[in-house]
Amino acid sequence: MTTSGTDATSVSDREVPVDVGMLRICLWSAPVGLVFTFVGMLSCGWFPPAYAGATAAEVGRYYLEHTNAIRIASIMITLGGFLLLPTAAAVSRFVVRIEGSRGPLSYLQLVSAAFAPVAFVVPAFMWQAAAFDPGRSAEITKILHDCAWLGFIGGIWSFAVQNFAVSLAILRDPRATPLLPRWLGYMGIWTALLYMPSCLVLFFKSGPFAWHGLLTFWLAAAMFVLWTCTLIVQIDRVLKRGAVRDLRWGNGASVPGQAG
Repeated sequence: MTTSGTDATSVSDREVPVDVGMLRICLWSAPVGLVFTFVGMLSCGWFPPAYAGATAAEVGRYYLEHTNAIRIASIMITLGGFLLLPTAAAVSRFVVRIEGSRGPLSYLQLVSAAFAPVAFVVPAFMWQAAAFDPGRSAEITKILHDCAWLGFIGGIWSFAVQNFAVSLAILRDPRATPLLPRWLGYMGIWTALLYMPSCLVLFFKSGPFAWHGLLTFWLAAAMFVLWTCTLIVQIDRVLKRGAVRDLRWGNGASVPGQAG
């Protein structure tokens, strides 16, 4: 049986209508994930974060006294990390709309976003392992505990790369009236730069650069929440006012100044 040329045309070669409802659902999943993460940390007494300079005996005793709370928190933090992915997918589709299907920034943003849950899942797995048998040697528990916190606070690179990719796309938007405001692009770059002090957690057990410090956890967390929520609100405004309804989102999408 043969098919006509029209029937044989793949979906990717045709204009695809924008599913604004699904896009908005995905877009708002990250704040839900952040709530899960916050509640998980709060429930086991890790908000503010655990003290980086605690001794093995102190860490071991804490795990003995809060075993189930830490187990539950690690599950909630894992879920919170994975709920970042739908938002990243929605943002990636929006970056495609800004730069066109041939641009690299949407791919860079999406690939780096795929690694973002690692900063939640791997530390959570180590907390789970530490809480699985809290009666073991306190030194072993402390090793797992330290590895988890160092990764959780210091693992900022995928988030920084996402920020740079999205921000560059915003600043390079060739439209006379950009889909997203230029100031948002500058905000994203500054946010990525303010993540960088978190890399110094390897060198400090106390003070502002320790994993519980002002210039690591508190600065990075505040800027991440502010940037994420601001980006979501700005994209959601575009979707609600219907600014993308008449645009193509398939592989044939193009932008002004880009060859079709």
